[in-house]
Amino acid sequence: MRSVILIDDEVFARKGLCSLIPWNDHGYQIVGEASDGEEGLELIERLQPDLVITDIRMPVVDGLELIRSAKEKNLTRSKFILITGYNDFSYAQQALRFEVDDLLLKPIDEDELTETLRRVSSKWEKAAVPAENENRRALLLERLLQGKAEESTAQEAARLFGFTRDAEFRYVIVERNDASSETEEEAALALEGWKRSAADFLAALGQGDPPMPFQTHNPYAFGFLADSGRLRAYAGSWERFAEGLVRHVSKAAADSSAVPRVYLGHSVRSAKDAAMSYRSVFESLPHKFALADQTVIFSEKTGSMPLQYRDLDPKWTDVFMESLEEHDVNAAHEAVSHMFAEFRDLRFAPESIHACISRFALGVAETIGKMEGNEAEVESLLGVLHWNKRPMTLSGLRRVFEDFVRDGSDYMASLRKDKAKGGISKVKLYIETHFRENISLKSIAKQFYMNPVYLGQLFRKTYNVYFNDYLLNIRIQEAKRLLRQTDCKVYEVAAKVGFSNPDYFVTQFEKVERKTPMEYKNSLIARS
Repeated sequence: MRSVILIDDEVFARKGLCSLIPWNDHGYQIVGEASDGEEGLELIERLQPDLVITDIRMPVVDGLELIRSAKEKNLTRSKFILITGYNDFSYAQQALRFEVDDLLLKPIDEDELTETLRRVSSKWEKAAVPAENENRRALLLERLLQGKAEESTAQEAARLFGFTRDAEFRYVIVERNDASSETEEEAALALEGWKRSAADFLAALGQGDPPMPFQTHNPYAFGFLADSGRLRAYAGSWERFAEGLVRHVSKAAADSSAVPRVYLGHSVRSAKDAAMSYRSVFESLPHKFALADQTVIFSEKTGSMPLQYRDLDPKWTDVFMESLEEHDVNAAHEAVSHMFAEFRDLRFAPESIHACISRFALGVAETIGKMEGNEAEVESLLGVLHWNKRPMTLSGLRRVFEDFVRDGSDYMASLRKDKAKGGISKVKLYIETHFRENISLKSIAKQFYMNPVYLGQLFRKTYNVYFNDYLLNIRIQEAKRLLRQTDCKVYEVAAKVGFSNPDYFVTQFEKVERKTPMEYKNSLIARS
């Protein structure tokens, strides 16, 4: 029995409606009455009736205002019938805007009221069938995908989903990638837009009536079971079907950076075996980096492509870190290119890619710490460390990583400049205490996190001497002391002042002193 409340400021009008028809015979029961819209709204909130029959013109709160208030309070369970004594089109327009279910003109006769109630009852019945079927379809799909479907379940699914006979089936996943700037709430809303776009696409192929339930796997991906009988527009080609789906959902992404990827599970000959396709499509998801240039990925192909759990060639770690510390943009770009080529060509597993990226990021953070900087100043660091929290293409990941490389390198360069203003004296002191070792402009620049060219220029400007000349002069002066005060051989002196090649030492000594080391030592003996 459907519950009804009557709202009219004229008591005789309400009593007349109560006695006009045998309400119970039509499946309705009057459970309350109100004399104005304000009282009626309170009654609606308290009784939650199935049907509200209200006059339009009433004191305090009129019928249209009553309905608007009920909608605002989310009292959407009730259906509304408006009664008016005015055959005014503007009232009908407003009634439509508030989604009123029917409109009655005074005076109301028995047949008109009975027919109106019949139409409203019909709306409930029509709404109940799709809702019941939708719940049943969702339950059937869940059973199919879990592998719990008997033949009878598959037959019922074929009827409810409208599957064609002798069709093959694939589970399809549509994934939104590279939407890194979205919040989870924004991503979920955007995914709903993609679902609507996909539903329109399937409906155009005849696979949307009855509508296929979508499975939401996370805020960035949804899936559905597709049957080959709907591929006539694509000459039965699953690949062309998937490409068409990509084009269609891409329209929904026109104002977004999101990039679609479509994955298709194994083809199965019966809906009863849909679980096999469902499992295989999830196994194909990690292969998108190895198949970076493919928008559509089939599980049959990925099944013969084992992923590799490995590390990068160590040389790229050294090249990468060195290029960042030297602020060499071209060298850093080349290193990143080689790294990502290895990720793709050697079929790195996503876990291995994440480990490599994280190691580089943490290495940069550690270097910044040694330079007495704050890694939090590099805002893109967190994005690189947590990139795997959202789906990304390989090219999208590379853009994120390159942004981090640029930010990290720029920050280290700014730290170097700050340190260089008061640090050149430390470089000079380092030379004077380590000249006996195998040092060079490049090795010292690395030690002090400075660009070698910049360090050389700064040293020349500060001390009015070239770095190499200063280092050579210190070494030669120490060599002369050893020749004067010890009986070391020339090759021993060379080693003690940082020359690994005695012949080169002799050449450099002669360049500075205009005589060889032996000539210098002999001249000392001659004076004795």
